[in-house]
Amino acid sequence: MNNYVQTELTPNLVDLVYDSCYSEKYFQNHDETSGFWPKETLQRIAEDRSGLTISVVGLYNQDFAGFGLARYNPILRKGTYENLIVSSNYRNKKLDGRIIVSRSISNTLLKKLQEQGAEFVDGIVESENLASRNHLQKHGFDFGEHKHLCGYKFF
Repeated sequence: MNNYVQTELTPNLVDLVYDSCYSEKYFQNHDETSGFWPKETLQRIAEDRSGLTISVVGLYNQDFAGFGLARYNPILRKGTYENLIVSSNYRNKKLDGRIIVSRSISNTLLKKLQEQGAEFVDGIVESENLASRNHLQKHGFDFGEHKHLCGYKFF
């Protein structure tokens, strides 16, 4: 029996994903606040029907196993790999004898981006996050020279 399932983020899963991801130290900022998406943002993602936001929730025996998020820009034909988080309970473990959550969620995100028409996918990984870098390299991502990330916050 297959106990691992994947589904897209729906309104009834927002609390589970938020609570599970918020508690992971994986998403802590330098000031020890959570760097994970606010609950209101997850709610908008769950309600989005544009097809441009791709979310994957992994559940094992109905327990949170992981979450992945990507976006597709049809004008640029570009995908953006936003997030991947796997519960510490399921990290680097084979579920149902064969499934590794991080690999499964990443494969689903990349497949859906390709089906949408993405010609390439980019993402941002902190240089110190070797686990994420290694994971993405296994999926064919290339890392260039160090670049400075800049951004602008409207509020």
